Amino acid sequence: MSEFTDNLVRQYLDQAPEMRKAYTLDPQTYHQTNLLRRMLETAERAMEREGVPAESRRRVLNEIVYGDQGPRLTQNEARKLLLTTFDPSKSKEV
Repeated sequence: MSEFTDNLVRQYLDQAPEMRKAYTLDPQTYHQTNLLRRMLETAERAMEREGVPAESRRRVLNEIVYGDQGPRLTQNEARKLLLTTFDPSKSKEV
């Protein structure tokens, strides 16, 4: 499994404290989480074979897990996006 997929499943389980507990104690949650993990791994491998760029693969996998909320950015990714897209000439002074 890729580091990204592993982190995505970890973040999914860490959304709420009861998720991690259910994963360890509830057989159905354990099975569903492992099914999600296998599905993400398969989708990522297929996209990689098809030549889909890594950033696009990450966006697709995020959407599979979180729906149409869009990709969840790490703090560093959000900062980088802000720094590369912010245009100071268009900001309004307060």
